[in-house]
Amino acid sequence: MTPIEPYIYLLISLLGVAYPIILNAITNIHNKYSSKIILDTFKKEKSFIWFRRLMIISIIVIIIWTLKTPNILLTPYQPINFILNNSASILLALSVIATIFCFIILVDKTITYSSPFDLVKSISNENEPKLANFFSTKLDDKTSFTIAAEVLLSSIKNDGGIMDEEVSSYLYKRYDAFRKGEKGKSPLVYPNYYYEYHYKILNHLTTNNADAPITKHRIGSGMWLLGEAIQKNEISEDTYIWLWRNVVLSIKNNKVSYIVDFIEYSHQYYRINFSGNYNRNDEGKRFL
Repeated sequence: MTPIEPYIYLLISLLGVAYPIILNAITNIHNKYSSKIILDTFKKEKSFIWFRRLMIISIIVIIIWTLKTPNILLTPYQPINFILNNSASILLALSVIATIFCFIILVDKTITYSSPFDLVKSISNENEPKLANFFSTKLDDKTSFTIAAEVLLSSIKNDGGIMDEEVSSYLYKRYDAFRKGEKGKSPLVYPNYYYEYHYKILNHLTTNNADAPITKHRIGSGMWLLGEAIQKNEISEDTYIWLWRNVVLSIKNNKVSYIVDFIEYSHQYYRINFSGNYNRNDEGKRFL
């Protein structure tokens, strides 16, 4: 029989090192973002799932090996007999190697999730044909949008808005991409979570002294929901309702600058989109 003890020792060492790292990573992610969806997404990563599976497989193979069941499937071919006689050792070696490989990827994932910059960057680049993305869980639109918004909320609340430029630009592109994808559909209605997180971010900005000038301007002015003035999107009833909820929130928290930004941008948006268009001229009055 081929020696199996080195693989057992290696697996024990891996267990002793890996699980404290994983538990610590889960705790750090929870403490950093206070976001259930980010933590759940981390737990759904392929490397996280397969690491646990491979650990279980390796333990099962060790149990099978300890039984030392004699091989009753003998063939006339010596190479095949060798493989059958040493199948437990071979399976354990393969499973341990695969577990180590998976653990290396998982460590890289924990580093990514522990850094807001790296996390948003990974979301932005998830559609690129990179090897690392092959081992990542494909995120749907809602999950990736929510993760970015949760990172921004955490940054505003805990870090003074240090992620302002990176996340604000990414989220604005998401709103813009949705508008372009829905071009021709009138009026434009965003998914509900687009409106909800717009409101949540504004609420955090108006109740925390975060230094996030880019997000403040784009959120306060309504630019994320309205889009660029030259795009000429017809505004839906849902968008009107949420815009006015945002204005009421700014008034409630005595944020004059947000109200001024909204008035200035909505006036600009009205002049470009509705002036001269008599069929929709009354629609412009709803801004002011």
